Amino acid sequence: MDTPLSIKWDDDEPASESRIVIPVSPTPAIPKSIGVILILGGLFALLSGGANLIEASSDASLDPSSVEPLAQQIRSGGENITAEEIVEFYDELESRGYYLYLGLFEFTAGICLIVGGFFLFRLNKIGIRIGATGGILLIADAIVGAYFLSTTDAPSELLTLTLNILQGLVTMCGLFCTILPFVPLMFAGANQALKKETLEEKFRRSISESE
Repeated sequence: MDTPLSIKWDDDEPASESRIVIPVSPTPAIPKSIGVILILGGLFALLSGGANLIEASSDASLDPSSVEPLAQQIRSGGENITAEEIVEFYDELESRGYYLYLGLFEFTAGICLIVGGFFLFRLNKIGIRIGATGGILLIADAIVGAYFLSTTDAPSELLTLTLNILQGLVTMCGLFCTILPFVPLMFAGANQALKKETLEEKFRRSISESE
């Protein structure tokens, strides 16, 4: 007779767990696009900072005729102001270092944004920190500018409001440029693209493993 078939269950044997792993393909387009945006923002910051530094180093005073259209706009808003008063206000800001500080902050921020954008375009993760540093410098630039405007006597509230609006725009740009470099970390494919090893890194790793 054939031996009866018996089935034995081993309760002590752990049940095998099967996991479905979905491979994530690198998507370099996201960090590359962000890198291009940071480079463009850095160019604008460089231009603005350079203009402020030129203004700070210039000894010549503004020509009242160049700010006459601004004076007319303010007078149409109901405030009595002359172009000469606007020039005196700008000269006061310049004497206190307004343009110098803004120029230094914006110029340095522009360099950081361009360098950070270049590294992100090359899929190097260090671009995140450098780009975010540029955004933080723009925020500091706006804070310093707002401080100078609040502590300088202005001949018109509308004139101060206009300059404060510009500082607010700089603040928004700073926040945007601070958050934007971290966007690739929110997407698995973009994060995977930033983790890609370069040939130099592979060579160094192979040498360290052989040792």
